[in-house]
Amino acid sequence: MDESNDYESNFEYPLGYVGLSSGPAKVYFDAVRDDANPYIYAVQDLTFNRFATNMVSTGSGMDLTSGVFTAPVDGTYEFTLTALRGHEIDTVANIYLMKNGNKVCESWTPALDAMQMSYIWMLDLNTSDQVHLRLGVGQFFATHSYPIHFTGKLL
Repeated sequence: MDESNDYESNFEYPLGYVGLSSGPAKVYFDAVRDDANPYIYAVQDLTFNRFATNMVSTGSGMDLTSGVFTAPVDGTYEFTLTALRGHEIDTVANIYLMKNGNKVCESWTPALDAMQMSYIWMLDLNTSDQVHLRLGVGQFFATHSYPIHFTGKLL
């Protein structure tokens, strides 16, 4: 073992910090919507009422009441959405990933009865870029039993 670097030089190669992370900042959040008003209709920006109890917002940036994440540092971010498509409206549902007010991704789900949806997006963001979700058409459903989760993290 190489005592000065704390690794076994015969078996391990030191990648360094840059090889494992995009920087010293830790940024992640898990925003949840599970309030008393279960239906979210088009065209509406998604907002949230709490952070998941097992993962609070770290590195700031996520505003629950507006649903807007503001990047605190430059980097590549991963965002996920897990939601239940509402069953009151027999139509497709789509969700837009918005960056600085512009649609950058669009995801669709078929016109079936209540259906679980999961999406993953990755974006390069600069400090102060803003990201949020907008329901284009259709309907989402969110209760304590069927919460919507919007997560983000700096890779």
